Amino acid sequence: MSWKSVLKFAAPVLLAVAVAIPTAEAADLGRPSLKDGPDYGAPRYLWTGAYAGLQAGYGWGTSRQTNIDTLITTRDYDTDGFIGGGTLGYNSQTGQFVWGFEGDLSYTDVSGSSTVACIAGCSSSLNWLMTLRARVGWDMNGWMPYVTAGMAIADAHVSTNGAGSRTDTLAGWTAGGGVEVKIDRNWSVKAEYLFVDLGDMRNTVPGARINVDFDELHVVRGGINYKF
Repeated sequence: MSWKSVLKFAAPVLLAVAVAIPTAEAADLGRPSLKDGPDYGAPRYLWTGAYAGLQAGYGWGTSRQTNIDTLITTRDYDTDGFIGGGTLGYNSQTGQFVWGFEGDLSYTDVSGSSTVACIAGCSSSLNWLMTLRARVGWDMNGWMPYVTAGMAIADAHVSTNGAGSRTDTLAGWTAGGGVEVKIDRNWSVKAEYLFVDLGDMRNTVPGARINVDFDELHVVRGGINYKF
């Protein structure tokens, strides 16, 4: 199995590890003493508060370059690579319901190329990716499955047949979900999947106008957060 395949399937493994943490902690605690009183099922640690963290993972998707006038196209070609950076966010918890906002900025090495209808090569790459998202989750005594959606912004670079290149900032949308697990009062770990659609950009080369699609990017990543 190649390293790309391993990274693509890393999210379920991270999820399994995250779910196992509360169980292992509960086993270590042993039986509560009578003086501790009854357990009414309240969360051990609340999620309310600001937090910061680090995240890293793998992104893969497709890109496509099409001559606007002749409709000659490279067809979809694969893009993939490392994604990693920092995270800032805030949660508010009422009962088991958790909602909040999260932003992250990541360096990306997601790139790909094709020689279909592009003898000298056509390529696409992302230099950085930022997302600004709402999150809604459900606290389950220390671990929280959640869904998330919002805006995605990226710095994209394209090169067409050795005749011209362009770098531009693209804005689109993202949606996904994951699970985050409390390690203690301040630290938590998470596993997450995001789908990102950045839309199109134009690249003008001698004698041709090229439309470049960045409408499919999948991201799987793990992260660690510290709540202040």
